[in-house]
Amino acid sequence: MVIKPRAGRVVSDYNYAMEKISRSELKVMLANALSNRMSLLEESREGALRLFNGFMEGLPALVADLFGHTLVLFTHKVDEDESLRLAETAMEFYLSELTGMDCVILKQRSALVEVKKRGTILHGAQLDTRIKENGIIYAVDLMMNQDASFYVDTRFLRAWLQQNSDGQTVFNTFAYTGSLGVAALAGGARNT
Repeated sequence: MVIKPRAGRVVSDYNYAMEKISRSELKVMLANALSNRMSLLEESREGALRLFNGFMEGLPALVADLFGHTLVLFTHKVDEDESLRLAETAMEFYLSELTGMDCVILKQRSALVEVKKRGTILHGAQLDTRIKENGIIYAVDLMMNQDASFYVDTRFLRAWLQQNSDGQTVFNTFAYTGSLGVAALAGGARNT
């Protein structure tokens, strides 16, 4: 069992779903994470960025990713009421802190109903269908599966591949989204 500090308390991995966090505590956590990422947030809002990684920032029940002008909130191992409470608090926070948010989607990873895993629109209606990263345009279908069809946390790997694959043959195993192969091709790989 791994023990993690959170908001002045210690919570184990086994019971994080049972631990409730107040709205004000959550907003402080989101604000700290956003402050640390502001330099990565593009003014054009064409790219994708993980705004909050709860697994690493003390609240494994919540992850927030930004795809252009669409915010995708993921909840993990919490009941539906707690999932909605976390998502509504996060949505309220991001809508007040970031301009140009056209849509907010909630993906409930522990939901029993498949459609809730794929996503429910909480705000707006116009989902982004493409993002741009390092000059490459990627198509995204944010409600296709329980994930978002593009892994924002591998952005540095895609950048490295683009910079280091010229003339190389790249074998992308487990190429679920294909983004690593696309980055390699954009970097001059002769085969992927």
